[in-house]
Amino acid sequence: MWEALVWTAIGVLIGLGVTMVSLTPAEYSIARISFSLAALILSGRLAWWLISKHYVNKTKTIILAVVIVGLIGGGWVVTMKWVAEREHQTPIVSKKQHNIPAKKFTEHQHSAVPAPILANIIVSEKQIVSVDRQFSYGLEIILQTDKSIEPVAFIIEFSEEIGKGSAEFVSSSLYVKSNRGIIENNNMLHFKWESPAFTPDRPIKITVFSKNYVKMVGYQMVPYTWP
Repeated sequence: MWEALVWTAIGVLIGLGVTMVSLTPAEYSIARISFSLAALILSGRLAWWLISKHYVNKTKTIILAVVIVGLIGGGWVVTMKWVAEREHQTPIVSKKQHNIPAKKFTEHQHSAVPAPILANIIVSEKQIVSVDRQFSYGLEIILQTDKSIEPVAFIIEFSEEIGKGSAEFVSSSLYVKSNRGIIENNNMLHFKWESPAFTPDRPIKITVFSKNYVKMVGYQMVPYTWP
């Protein structure tokens, strides 16, 4: 009875892992856990089998144990590599266009008062090759505006932790009173400078590197302060 339950559990876990990888969107974390538990249970079952056999030849038992552990471990490594490759190959949009309007004011506006000037920010993002060995993933984001903004201050939020980040104009520029850094739970990039202005003909390029695949969740223009 226990024998049947053990092999059934192993089969169910392997099947669950394959199913999680096949979902849209896929659940890669659950797949890794399922495959790992299956390998662990299989290792325990075979270890019990070796002990219960009570081989007189201990050398033969040790060699057999090493071979079995090697096969299970090798199978687990190959499976984890397969899951990682599937995750890496998950289709992403190389360039996404978002017409994200800036935050609108909700104050009551008298008819004699001119309407506030609001800027529309267009965001494009694409995955790039990482040039840092510590971080496997690279992401490039381009911000474009239809109005001049000065001073400049933004917070960019990402879906996961980032390890490095930078923000600059696509064309080289000299920045006055500038600062850049990763904030909050290492999943936000804050950058600001007093000048030059962010204009329609001068887009901002943001580059981040991370250990895991990340994407931009959103952005926010914030008040500029110094220091």
